[in-house]
Amino acid sequence: EGALYLERLQRRIAVGRQPAGAKQPDCPVCKGLKWVSDEAAMTIDHSNFGKLFPCPACVSPPRQSDYLQSVCNLTAQERGYTFRGWWPNTEPRKAALRECLDALASKGWLTLSGAFGSGKSYLAAAIVNESLARKVEARYWMVSSLLDHLRDAYDPKRADPYSNVLHDLVNCPVLVLDECHVWSATPW
Repeated sequence: EGALYLERLQRRIAVGRQPAGAKQPDCPVCKGLKWVSDEAAMTIDHSNFGKLFPCPACVSPPRQSDYLQSVCNLTAQERGYTFRGWWPNTEPRKAALRECLDALASKGWLTLSGAFGSGKSYLAAAIVNESLARKVEARYWMVSSLLDHLRDAYDPKRADPYSNVLHDLVNCPVLVLDECHVWSATPW
């Protein structure tokens, strides 16, 4: 009896039919499931093998924008920092702007260095804001705050375990770490 049920279920999936009386799915991509898999991840050694992702066709722009804003870690003031607001009035500032735009285009690494007050944090926040404008998940962390967050997440009684926090950081398409030189050593 179980084999017969499985066979019927497989036929329904193969044909793309819904059970009798079920509402027809609104989404042609996920067939109403709201989740999709990475079609390129066909082998077990692929990094996305077995993972499900929110259906891009079902995620409404306002919902997606709200989510991206909620995880970016920018303050209200920092959300106003943009490349257009950057004053490229000197050659080093023009070069820094070019490097930031090139890093966003190439999805590569970028390290900004300079004196106190030279605009490194402003450009870091502008990178996050530009990523969000492109609907790309981005997170901004001051290293000392990130270390505190990871330390807190290591508590086994916490709702979101350390592995989830670390997973979010590792899989974030744009991760900006600021104030890398500011931290205090702890026994942890």
